Amino acid sequence: MPSLKASLALAVAVPLVAAGSASAAVGSERTDGPDYDRTPSVVQDGTLTDLFFVRSQAPCNRLAGCNADNTDYDLYLKQSADGGKDYGPAEKIADNPDGPGNHYGRTIAATRAPDGTVLVFWASGGFSQPLYVVRETGTGWSAPAVVTGTLSNTVMNVEALTRGTDVLVYTEEPDGIHAYRYTGPGVVGGNLVSSSKNLPKGIVDNQNGSVRLTYTDATAYPQVDVYVNTSADGQTFGAEQLVVSEPGASYWDPALAQRHNGKYELYAAPDREEGAGRQQVADLQSNDFVRWSKPHDLTPGFKGGTEYWDYWPEPFVLGNKLTLYYTSERATNTQPAGTGHIWTDPGQGGNG
Repeated sequence: MPSLKASLALAVAVPLVAAGSASAAVGSERTDGPDYDRTPSVVQDGTLTDLFFVRSQAPCNRLAGCNADNTDYDLYLKQSADGGKDYGPAEKIADNPDGPGNHYGRTIAATRAPDGTVLVFWASGGFSQPLYVVRETGTGWSAPAVVTGTLSNTVMNVEALTRGTDVLVYTEEPDGIHAYRYTGPGVVGGNLVSSSKNLPKGIVDNQNGSVRLTYTDATAYPQVDVYVNTSADGQTFGAEQLVVSEPGASYWDPALAQRHNGKYELYAAPDREEGAGRQQVADLQSNDFVRWSKPHDLTPGFKGGTEYWDYWPEPFVLGNKLTLYYTSERATNTQPAGTGHIWTDPGQGGNG
């Protein structure tokens, strides 16, 4: 397993069977080509569905020897005018802000601010480095700007949510996960959500407006556990709850979604081979955010005897449809297995 993966993560993928779904389907590749695409973040911007992702600056196939965790990435956007059914061409909207170096630019979090402006927060995803933000402008996109006000100015991973009039930012810093409010150009606050935890991801509850977070504990690696936590105001959190713990298994990249009827979905990426083989995607569900089903593996993480990584789930709800975006190294129409691209499942039924 690459050393960076022990502190960051990967996870999710191919033939998906949703709860209540009658059949499995491979889904659709949303990007292609020789470069490595990863970590989708999706936001609805008026009539357009914006799919943000990062792309390696050079061709990279992990199974052919390229270290996809140790390379620099630029920021790209694809847009859909039909709710994500079809996407236009990929557009590079920002270069890696540091050039060659430790800011890999692997992780992003997009949100639509209360004034309608789309913000994309950009973290290294590898070594801890300053947090950046790219803003939508009237004519395109701003250059990446350092987000001031973080406690350590060294952010590995980031999540961003819009709740009412607030843009909430959650960071993974050297001591754990912190909660901020974005004020542009910086953030304020910095409450410690949980010490020594990784990979914050969250939602705003569509029933009561609370913030729900999930994150990992990798302190006993290769066992990596998944927690959830809740805050009424998005800044002060209560007692965290352990929801996934499997001896010897690394459950990376947890991500939350909520269906229209209030039901919660939690996706994660179990790796049971310490990065040496396949990685899969699993799903668990809850009606109350307290009692959770056992994780159910959805993908095999291999095809034709070739093992690969499926990871970084991004569930996206639009209207009555939940679509799962993810990074997968499975073969595309033009590329062999080993080069990451962005995929979607074909939709996971209505939201109830």
